[in-house]
Amino acid sequence: MRIISVLLVGVLFLSIYLLAEQKFAWSFIFAFIAFCGIIFAVFLTQKNKIYQLIANATQEELEVLAMSDKEAKEEGFYREDNNSSLEGEKEKAKYRTFWGNFDKNSNKVGVKMFFMPFRLLAYAFLVVGFFILLKQDFLDIVGFFSGLVAANIIIVSFYFLSLGMKEFQSRLKS
Repeated sequence: MRIISVLLVGVLFLSIYLLAEQKFAWSFIFAFIAFCGIIFAVFLTQKNKIYQLIANATQEELEVLAMSDKEAKEEGFYREDNNSSLEGEKEKAKYRTFWGNFDKNSNKVGVKMFFMPFRLLAYAFLVVGFFILLKQDFLDIVGFFSGLVAANIIIVSFYFLSLGMKEFQSRLKS
């Protein structure tokens, strides 16, 4: 799947470069790569934060997290519409202790998450590259925003494809 995705992105870049004018192509390719770099940096930052929370969690919190995950999967199969929403909310509040650490003082956590070095480097790459393209007169705003939009579409579609592949693999196992 990864090899196919890299080949598809390479074909996209090559076709944009050959079929579009040079300014559009450079702006599109740079914006696409910079946005994918930002998404990768955000992913690594969040992944490291969650691993750190899991490493520092107590055994009780991990058991509650596993139980809530199991209940969430069962709830997807057996969703009932009854009027006991207050009781359901009280039960869900019990399972939020682990994730409460993630959202604790959310303003401070959010600011700390934004100012992670790898993430700042990705944003700096986007800003510096934008100004370099502007100074060298290679910036095409339509190409730049097209690259951002294409990166969004491709990342979301690969996400849904990976979910579909996981579901397909789970059906093969059963």
